[in-house]
Amino acid sequence: MFCGQFWPRIGGAERQALRLSNSLLARGCRVEVLTPQLEAAWALEENIDGIQVHRFPFVDLTKRITNLRGLGLLNTLVMGWQVRRAVTKYISRFDILHAHIAWPMVAYAGEAAKSFNRKIICKVAAGGQAFDFDTLRRSSPLGPRLAQRLLAIVDTWIAISEEIKSNIEREVSDRSRIVRIPNGVEIPVVYPVYERKVARHFLYLGRLSRTAHKDYLTLLRAFDRLVSRIPECELKLVGGGELTGDVHAFLQSLPHARLRTELVGFSEPTRWLQWADVLIQPSMAEGLSNALLEGMAHGLVCIANDIPPNREVLGEAGILVPVGDTETLVQCMEKVATISSECLKWRRGGRTRAEQVYAMDRVAEDYLRLYTMMLKG
Repeated sequence: MFCGQFWPRIGGAERQALRLSNSLLARGCRVEVLTPQLEAAWALEENIDGIQVHRFPFVDLTKRITNLRGLGLLNTLVMGWQVRRAVTKYISRFDILHAHIAWPMVAYAGEAAKSFNRKIICKVAAGGQAFDFDTLRRSSPLGPRLAQRLLAIVDTWIAISEEIKSNIEREVSDRSRIVRIPNGVEIPVVYPVYERKVARHFLYLGRLSRTAHKDYLTLLRAFDRLVSRIPECELKLVGGGELTGDVHAFLQSLPHARLRTELVGFSEPTRWLQWADVLIQPSMAEGLSNALLEGMAHGLVCIANDIPPNREVLGEAGILVPVGDTETLVQCMEKVATISSECLKWRRGGRTRAEQVYAMDRVAEDYLRLYTMMLKG
């Protein structure tokens, strides 16, 4: 499995890759992860939850040289050379290169895999305004060419949502190369025990980053108003990124929220999913939210912005609010913080939907069938 980043820099995509790898491994599939060494302190070889992780040295010139015009083109070529070399080192031991996200370097990884006649699968992680191909084309002067290479060499595209499937169909004329497999989630064996009948603990789980496409400010404004009415409420923002400082600065301008909000940073999510009553996903663009899946699986009330992927994930099992609508978000939060029957309805509904539609066991079986079909063909 080829990942643009992996442990210890984690988000929903990285947790998804690890859990899928674990589930495939349990079914007799040999899975190892190849990923760039983004920090010098990270080990080149590491075993994480039974999955062997190979990190390869990765130099990004833009982080070493600033204010140099034309560096982007050279940087892409240098990074591509590093990726080709790494894939060439390992690919002969495997049948399939499974790219976890359609990022620019997959084009170079795919070329190396094809030179060994290996099959290539690529998951598209985001649709709509954040569609992977649009992002790829804007990534560098070589972006449009890399997108064309990907379209030529990838054997099968994975669409994790209906929106993404529709986006891919604009790029790929042969619809048989597109397979619809959603993200999956591990369902806790023990059914959650609710310590509070109404919501007091609110959670945001994800990156604080521009590329995360989240409306942090509306969430914080809404929580500030909620705390002014129900002072016992707490909010944890679990995740990190380049916007952490901006979010912290904005939080200081909110007289109530700043007293009841903690920026936790990157942290193992299970602890916080067990702590929370409500998970809030203020998405402006999305693929198929791993955070929502995890919230549903842990029996949390899930509140999300009303965009197509969130609508698809939640179905009738979660609360949708218009993007940027602070007033509606406050009303929804206040309702589950005051009416116990509302809280219980959404908790049970989300857990049931996660079990029936998104259980990782189902998703892993879908991938195994796909792998088998590709290798036979």
